[in-house]
Amino acid sequence: MREIILEIISILVSSGIISFVFWVYTPESTVSAKVFLPIVIFCSVFLYGCIKYSFHLQNKLKKQTLLILPKLKAIQRQKLIFEPSELFHMNTVVSLFYKDIGEFFIGYGVVETILTDTKSLQVSVKEYISDDWTNEKVFEKKNNIVLKPSFPLEYLVSPQRQGEL
Repeated sequence: MREIILEIISILVSSGIISFVFWVYTPESTVSAKVFLPIVIFCSVFLYGCIKYSFHLQNKLKKQTLLILPKLKAIQRQKLIFEPSELFHMNTVVSLFYKDIGEFFIGYGVVETILTDTKSLQVSVKEYISDDWTNEKVFEKKNNIVLKPSFPLEYLVSPQRQGEL
């Protein structure tokens, strides 16, 4: 974050210098080529630097954001195909969530394979929490379906201890 603040300050100082130059040399004043060419070169380099820096800053901010959960892309042979994500590996237990105003748990499954060509996740759904959710309904709402790594309670705790929690 400190780097970003320093870079913003340097842009403000550079733009202040350019503003000063244009304040001293108004449109009415006649300027010799010896003065005009360095000003044009400086302004061109500064403009190029600002444009390049804005793309650099945009990429830097994208990398600092939270990890984005993969969304549903397709359904093939009763398997859900999700966007690539480094959060998941083969045999990872996952939860399916419907994101609208809030986030609603709709089921869980397992990442069966990671497709080699696209790195997409192929998920086999083990169970939906209600009969309302089917693969067809999930595909209808595919823009709002996300995948999260998880581990259902029944796999974590033995059946004897589930009542204690």
